[in-house]
Amino acid sequence: PILVSLVHKEKDSLHMLDPSGNKEVKEELEECKRLLNKNLQKDFDVAKSTVEERERAVGPRSLISIHKGMEKVGNPRKALFEIRKVIGELLEELDEMLGYITSGDEDKIEGGEGLKGKGDEALSGVQLYKGETLLELTERWRHLYKKLYDEDKDTFDLSRIPDVHDNVRFDMLHNPKMGLTSTLERLYTLAKNMADCVVPQEYGITIEEKRSIGNKMCRALLEKIKYDLCIARTDNKVDMRYMINLDHPDLPINTLGRRVRTRLYFTSESHLHTLANVLRFQSSEDGLPCPLSG
Repeated sequence: PILVSLVHKEKDSLHMLDPSGNKEVKEELEECKRLLNKNLQKDFDVAKSTVEERERAVGPRSLISIHKGMEKVGNPRKALFEIRKVIGELLEELDEMLGYITSGDEDKIEGGEGLKGKGDEALSGVQLYKGETLLELTERWRHLYKKLYDEDKDTFDLSRIPDVHDNVRFDMLHNPKMGLTSTLERLYTLAKNMADCVVPQEYGITIEEKRSIGNKMCRALLEKIKYDLCIARTDNKVDMRYMINLDHPDLPINTLGRRVRTRLYFTSESHLHTLANVLRFQSSEDGLPCPLSG
């Protein structure tokens, strides 16, 4: 457990939690998403494609993990249609379960007995994880199904891929007794492979874009980490902000005068991706000063 007195919240640090840095790079982020939507909807076989085609889709060959992810995807457009197909199958199974509920025939549902509560309630009365009902769960997936693909324009919205991945992972972890494990596992594999290609590229496709977006989005977080590293390696000087708060006399700590060297940073997923990009591609050939330099 973490002692409350060891958690120090600074007013000046709160901006590391919000997306304020996103405003500076909004146009760059939108351009990356536009290119992703264009390149990852093409009907081409990755194994038979040229190096130039793969680099246009997911960036330079030095981004090894993303290129390996594309190999797992195979054909991006076919993979997207397969994801939509499996979501459709999942909806059919959920609608069938709801149909049994309205007919009062819950016992026929495969795995239905696992959804009964301590009071042996009927399936229709059971709330799933965090109070969600089966109907709400079904509508959650139906909404994703509709938003993922525009039939009139024959285009996919790739920004929904991370949502599909998050939702299927959520249901596999928290709603495992619905009797839908086989369908969810298939969907998880497809969504994860596609998300591994989409999500990292939303914050820059080329190395220059990753460095530029990263420098702008997570500069405050990087500067805070740099400052903390400087404080941690200082032996002769003491910054009182990093001492234990002695206002709590009942602390079970033997040495109250010791300095705190542990740091916990709470931030967003976008900042984690951009932080990793800045640390990985920290050269400043583009003229952007690196917050970790100096």
